[in-house]
Amino acid sequence: SGGGPAAFTSMAEQVATTLRQAHAVVLESMSRDGGLSSLRACGDLFNCTPYPKLRPGLLSEAILALMPHLRGLANTERIDSIPQHLDAAIVALGAALKREDCAEELERVMFERPTPLAAPAGASGRPP
Repeated sequence: SGGGPAAFTSMAEQVATTLRQAHAVVLESMSRDGGLSSLRACGDLFNCTPYPKLRPGLLSEAILALMPHLRGLANTERIDSIPQHLDAAIVALGAALKREDCAEELERVMFERPTPLAAPAGASGRPP
């Protein structure tokens, strides 16, 4: 056997790893087929994941993966004509937006523009 005692992994670390892996599987499934089960699973993850206790950005990553599934919303004319996959995506987004404990990250991912690449030294960003 090895030369030392087995490494100890805390329950919190194990849960965090499992949640990150669950996100990876669901996001991969959403990108591959966008099926109802993956969209519903995304909403379930939004409801139960303790995002503030995990590495920053996991919620943002999941929301950004969800956004392409909301494309048909602008073309919907009646509430009773919403396709099931779009309905599931709306429900998932609603679950994310209810996360008061993640308000700062939600605001950043939903309303801020991506940061542009750094300007070259001496560039003011104004036309000459």
